[in-house]
Formats: sequence, structure tokens, C-alpha cells
Amino acid sequence: NFSTVSEEIDMTEVYLQIEKIRFEDQLNYSIQADPETAHFLLPRFVLQPLVENAVKHGLKATGLMTEIWLTVRMEGEGLLVTLADNGPAFPEELTPGYGVKSVFDKLDLLFPGAYEIRFVNTPLKQVSLFINKNECLF
Repeated sequence: NFSTVSEEIDMTEVYLQIEKIRFEDQLNYSIQADPETAHFLLPRFVLQPLVENAVKHGLKATGLMTEIWLTVRMEGEGLLVTLADNGPAFPEELTPGYGVKSVFDKLDLLFPGAYEIRFVNTPLKQVSLFINKNECLF
């Protein structure tokens, strides 16, 4: 059920490399993870559905150059994962599709009451996931 932050990032980067080949010069991405986060355990495939949504609702929907920025760092009492992109804004009433719903389901099951996920449009369109470090396993 779990993989390390490092493994999650590796899987996500492979996905992004494939999409970059597929869409050629229309996709750029940046991944930054603080080294101290590498061994924290996350639900397996929790990052990829969020990145897939950025590609699907950005590049595939608009056909325009899509920029994706993924960062993972420690913040206060927990682990903060931020995924930002330059695609269209999230709708006011966000209705999660299959991918985002699977992220919520995994987090509810494995970190009940110990996480927070936010979808915001300002100052930058981004999804942020915070998991209390007391709940993150090593």
C-alpha cells in the first residue's frame, strides 16, 4: 500500500517523461524534493493521478504549452507536497473524477484525519497535500 517519496517521485517522473515525448515541446516540468523527505512513506500512486490531471486538464484540454512544478518538503509538523501548473483554473465547485477520488480514498484509508488537501487558484493554481509527520511512516 505504501511507497517512499523517492519511489513516488521516480514513478511520476517516468510518467512525465513519457508525456513529454508524446507531446514534444508542449510540456515542461520541474521536480524538487528535499532530501530529508525521501524515505517518508506515502500511499502508492498518490502523486501520479494529480500529475495526470495537470496534463489532462492543461495540455490535452488546451493544446497549449503546459508547465508543471512538483515540490516535496518538510513544513512545520508535516510533509508538504505541492503540485502547481499553468493550466486552466479549478472550477468553483470541484467534482473529483476517478483519479482524484482514488487519492482521497487512499488518504482516508491510510492517514485518516491526519492529512489536508487543497485545490487553489491563487496566487498560483496548485494542489497541496499536507500529511502530519507523526502519521508519515519511515
